[in-house]
Amino acid sequence: MNRAFVRGALMAVCAVALSAASVVAQNSFPVVTSVIMSADGSTLHATGYNFASTSSVTLVGYALGGIQVNAAGTALSALMPALSPGSYQLVVTTRGNKSAAFEITVGAQGPQGDPGPPGEPGPQGPQGEQGPQGTQGIPGPAGATGATGPQGTGGRRGSADRAHLHGQPGPEVGRRGVGVRRHAGRRFCARLS
Repeated sequence: MNRAFVRGALMAVCAVALSAASVVAQNSFPVVTSVIMSADGSTLHATGYNFASTSSVTLVGYALGGIQVNAAGTALSALMPALSPGSYQLVVTTRGNKSAAFEITVGAQGPQGDPGPPGEPGPQGPQGEQGPQGTQGIPGPAGATGATGPQGTGGRRGSADRAHLHGQPGPEVGRRGVGVRRHAGRRFCARLS
């Protein structure tokens, strides 16, 4: 591409952008964001944006003098008349009769009043969601040994092997097949063939 063409196109874009910014600034309303007074009360200082060097400032309908605006249009100062303490409306007006109002307090404000009585309790809100389960705590100390319980009643006799109830067979006596056996504590003689 031709460098002269690029340079010319770039200059045209810049000129259009600057013209648009100028039109926007001319069509914008002023905005006041804060106002402070000098310590001696003779000068008002306002901050905001879209202030112009031709801005006028009124306080309760009285035009203020000595207006100065910075080059960026973000700070404005004006001379204050002697006013009794109270609240007043400050109005900054720029060309095209565009204005911004701001409430200011001149003089000392009174002390803060006593707190009012407590209000009625509000209605109970809905129950919240259940929280996560907590960690398990440490085990507590062992408790004391309890008292001995009462003696139990006699139990039912269970079934047992008959050989144990009646005893084991005794030794055999004699050679001819006669033996003696014990059965339930009694002796029996029997002939064995």
